[in-house]
Amino acid sequence: MNLSRFFRRRPRFSERSLPNRSGCEIFRLRDYFGHELHCTVSIHGDEQILIAPMLGCGGLYAEQDPVELLVEPVEDAALGEKVCDGLLRFEARDVPPMAGRKKSDWPSYRKSGARSMKAFERHLTWVRIQTRNGELIFDAYPALTNHPGVSVNGMLAISASHAEIGALLRRVVRGVTAMRRDGVI
Repeated sequence: MNLSRFFRRRPRFSERSLPNRSGCEIFRLRDYFGHELHCTVSIHGDEQILIAPMLGCGGLYAEQDPVELLVEPVEDAALGEKVCDGLLRFEARDVPPMAGRKKSDWPSYRKSGARSMKAFERHLTWVRIQTRNGELIFDAYPALTNHPGVSVNGMLAISASHAEIGALLRRVVRGVTAMRRDGVI
């Protein structure tokens, strides 16, 4: 952890340095924390896209509120911008103790309005997005699977446009859908 960050203020991002891109802001926040940023995107069925910022450090991460709910149709550029917003809302602090928490406390589940956890997970594709050096890494897989080690991955430069980020997110989700349909996962 970068100890000098305690003596600096967290960067504020009221507007993007470059239109249609968030790479500069992501680099600045990553430098401030001294480690990688994370967020999750939960695709529930064919209509809901839930984007949750993460909190954590030291390898343990958890979703935090507020979760952004988008309803299809959503343009790739708008989707990519919301993903970048999720990364920029990352918090590097310890995850609160999980004792006494229920699965139904999951922020994305609560925001989805699903009737039950089982119904929510049955139609859920989960995408974890993180920075790694100068790249955005996408790792997508279904919530319920018989093969938990199988996923679809994608990678883009942090400097990619919002439209490119949204398009890659859709491609990895389509990959998971195709593997689910073909019985691979």
